[in-house]
Amino acid sequence: MVTEDIRQRLQMVVAELQSSAQQVASVSGQIKELEATLEHLSTQEENRAVYRQSGPLLLEVSDRGKLS
Repeated sequence: MVTEDIRQRLQMVVAELQSSAQQVASVSGQIKELEATLEHLSTQEENRAVYRQSGPLLLEVSDRGKLS
């Protein structure tokens, strides 16, 4: 019985570890996407319009400084 308890606890730890690894991968992907966005913004000419998505709409950004 003790062995079964240990096995169940180990399975729970493994499941939590897998979930954590998936979350880390998701956050890493988001970070890379944001870094690429910031890189693109830094090369954009100041007089060109920049848009931000809000739900299904694209809204022009009036203050680029607020984006970062």
